[in-house]
Amino acid sequence: MDILQTLSLMVGSSFLSGWSAYATVAFLGLFGWLNWLELPAGMEGITEPWLFGLAFGLYFIEFLADKIPAVDSFWDAVHTFVRIPAGAVIAYAAVGEVSPELKLVSGLLGG
Repeated sequence: MDILQTLSLMVGSSFLSGWSAYATVAFLGLFGWLNWLELPAGMEGITEPWLFGLAFGLYFIEFLADKIPAVDSFWDAVHTFVRIPAGAVIAYAAVGEVSPELKLVSGLLGG
């Protein structure tokens, strides 16, 4: 992957995880597994079918929780603290094999 592809993947996926970390992991894993998207070495683990299947299951639960007002409020309150670190981890993994300083910067930008 060249630097523009890596930057696009890092920024786009970490931004999307702010809306739904589960959907981001699920679709990145599925697209990587189908070879529709080239993932860096740090993200190849999410192409395992059981992992992105689990992410799809959690996304489905999130979708259902969003339809019940009290559950939605509780879900959002808890996941406010999940989405930010998830975005940072995705951005960190998206930069692949780079210096530790760049990994730290990508994690900070992703969060």
